[in-house]
Amino acid sequence: MYDVNSGRWNPCQCMPSLFKDSTTSTWISTATDRKLYLLEKRSCLICSYDAETKKWGDTFNLNLQISNPSKINVTHSTIGFVDDRLVLVGLMGEPEDLHGLGLWEVDHDTYECRPVGEMPPEMVEKMRNRNSPLSTVRASMEGGSIYTNNPRNPEQIFFCELKEGICQWGYGVNSMANEGNRMQRFVFTCSRVGMDDLHKAVATGSRTFAVESD
Repeated sequence: MYDVNSGRWNPCQCMPSLFKDSTTSTWISTATDRKLYLLEKRSCLICSYDAETKKWGDTFNLNLQISNPSKINVTHSTIGFVDDRLVLVGLMGEPEDLHGLGLWEVDHDTYECRPVGEMPPEMVEKMRNRNSPLSTVRASMEGGSIYTNNPRNPEQIFFCELKEGICQWGYGVNSMANEGNRMQRFVFTCSRVGMDDLHKAVATGSRTFAVESD
């Protein structure tokens, strides 16, 4: 663990052994607030790391915590903070029988999952790739909004604004998705953008795609 004030690295307790086969960013999703939360995207296993005690907490399976009357399994998921709420974004069903994309608010301590909303079915269809099943999803969160897309179909960027318990969905076309070649990587993230950021992007020749939501 790196201390930004002292500039020193300090030893801490090892990552739980259940995560030993998923130690790359491809299969791990993280979120941080008072603690560091670690989620295994395929299995929905989650645990937290406390920087004060330098120890990991117990491991939970969010599929067992999700309030889900239909018992639909979440096959691929990611986590992040929407304002101060820890939110799980997950694909429901199996790749060959996908039911949709759901949102749940996760309790910071008990990991109980309360349903927040679902992506409209017509948007789920837009997210699919015609040549392969929808098996993974990327999500990035900032302020009160969630942005998501299918890595195999980057032409579409979807967003959801959480306002007073209501999900407002929308999407935009990523005009840069077909530029470049296979050796280049498409980085998907979101951030609050100010004039200084735009000036820096122009000065360095950076190329970005932006989805603006009111």
